[in-house]
Amino acid sequence: MNAAERSARDLESQGKQYLKEGQNLYGKYAETAKEDYAKLSKSAQEKYQQFSREASKDLEKAKKEGKKLGAEAKKEGKQAEEWAEKNKGNPVVVGNIVVVAALAGLLGTQAYRMKQAGTLTWKVAGAWAGVVGLFAVGDYYVSQ
Repeated sequence: MNAAERSARDLESQGKQYLKEGQNLYGKYAETAKEDYAKLSKSAQEKYQQFSREASKDLEKAKKEGKKLGAEAKKEGKQAEEWAEKNKGNPVVVGNIVVVAALAGLLGTQAYRMKQAGTLTWKVAGAWAGVVGLFAVGDYYVSQ
């Protein structure tokens, strides 16, 4: 056997040894990856279940609060309906409704026009709010 053949056999032997080592490493890494995947999967499922339980509790709280608020709103609506029924012939109430509607229409129209013209500022809006406040005070004393 000559030197070239011996060198080829040595290289083949080394190649087989490296292949075995590579397969062993692959097996170890594959097993580690499976274990890590199982741990992460279990952790994710536990977190999902925890969040699901918390969300269910929050949903139940929201339902209870919604029912409570709905009952309160219904009660307030009924009270407002009774008040309106009781005061539908009162000229002060009717007058106030007409004046407030007219004032709202006037202010809304003017605000729209000023917005389109680019002249609506916070100072103007504040001045109008002051006018509305003065109207409310005056209306209160006149309505007495």
